[in-house]
Amino acid sequence: MKNSILLVICLFAVITLRADYLEYRVRVWGITNSVIKVKHEKSDTLGVFDVHVQTLSAVSIFSNVDNYYYSTYTNGFNTNYLRKKIQQSNYTENREVFIRDNIAYMIDYTKDTEGEYPVFEDTCDLFCGLFRMSKDAEKEGSFHIFSNRHLWKVNYKPAGIETIKTELGKVEAYRLEIYFTQLTEGDFKCTDIFTNNVMKENQLLELWISTDEDRIPLRALLHKNKFRVYWDIVEYRNQDD
Repeated sequence: MKNSILLVICLFAVITLRADYLEYRVRVWGITNSVIKVKHEKSDTLGVFDVHVQTLSAVSIFSNVDNYYYSTYTNGFNTNYLRKKIQQSNYTENREVFIRDNIAYMIDYTKDTEGEYPVFEDTCDLFCGLFRMSKDAEKEGSFHIFSNRHLWKVNYKPAGIETIKTELGKVEAYRLEIYFTQLTEGDFKCTDIFTNNVMKENQLLELWISTDEDRIPLRALLHKNKFRVYWDIVEYRNQDD
């Protein structure tokens, strides 16, 4: 099974992929805290996300973070492979997940353990999920995410079109409202504080996506109980730039 998925991943090396480069700043309480660098390589049927998240200073609201995420997808934005290398102040993680026939096979190199669990056909990791919603921003929808050792149902709906100020200038954008429902049982443990913090029941995530044909995720706003977390785009380049 693992070998067959690796064969699919290797196909990315021989298929011509277009590349987008996006950079975001993370703000909490008005303080710019972290940078997110995203390289998104894609064709009409498959793609790759290569993401690096890093805190900008030693004095941080969050733990010091130096995290890498690498995922591949086919059939829209359905994830078939995820690699996470998490380095935080008080937590480390080195994990691979292979998905085939609605089964996720997990290898945890940090704990030297393996396991498997069922998933849905439309299951994504966080970054595949965000870009999946961007492509369908004008209509309501749902899909599934695996995060923090749980499966979640994601429901999103359009909430209007707004013109927002960004580092790219004033941009017309769809605004989406997004909610999460935990489907699997067990305690919620925030391990990877960057991506796993997004998923929580009764917690609103808003996403702004450009209305042009590129459908660029411009801003995300996570409504926590006592504060808000912003992701704001500061740079966007595609292969043609």
